[in-house]
Amino acid sequence: MILKGIKKDNLKGYLKTGIEVFKACPTFTGLGEKQLSEIAVFATPHHFKKGEFIFHQGDLPNFFYVVQQGIVKTFKVSAFGKHIIVKIASFGDTLNASALFGEKHFVSAQAIDEVEVLSIRKKEYMSLVNKYPLIAMNIVTILGKGLDNEYERILDLVGETVEHRLCNFLFMLFSKFGTTLLLTREELAELAGTTTETTIRVLSRLKTAGIISSRRGKIIILDQAKLQALAQHNN
Repeated sequence: MILKGIKKDNLKGYLKTGIEVFKACPTFTGLGEKQLSEIAVFATPHHFKKGEFIFHQGDLPNFFYVVQQGIVKTFKVSAFGKHIIVKIASFGDTLNASALFGEKHFVSAQAIDEVEVLSIRKKEYMSLVNKYPLIAMNIVTILGKGLDNEYERILDLVGETVEHRLCNFLFMLFSKFGTTLLLTREELAELAGTTTETTIRVLSRLKTAGIISSRRGKIIILDQAKLQALAQHNN
């Protein structure tokens, strides 16, 4: 099978890249090199520019997506038009592990920067799930962790000050993505469940303290230790 847009001479190199992506994907944890090679054959690469949507809330789930490069946010729009960020995804993260078992996507997925994703058609993905039951067990685990995270997020919203909550999210993002966060103030506010105005005030205080610097669409962590101390002070 020759992948769309991939020359035959480059197929071997591409599959190796695909295998590395799927090896990092929690959905395929526990599968061996042979199984991952089989999965990679079904994958097709797609490029999305910053701001482009990979899929929208309510779309039919026709493909399984894994991030190969870049950062993607998944979010839900409430009945009142409020954007609620569900996940910030990077290399190896799936965007819709369980959505293919339903009738529609419950969230939207949008590129935060230049993004490459690998997609597998629903029919082929479901055949892989049937062939390798471990995939279904991994999905259950992913859903369980997701519920735990949401419960913790609800408790955080109730018990934390906004400043502590923002510091916790900044430290969590730093732990995953490093010192440079390609995130707008609006997106950080959506993550922390607060207003953009409040987020701007908190970020301003963190800048004055020398903990971060920021410019449009980018937050840079300057003092990891101080940020960690603020995040842990709440725990």
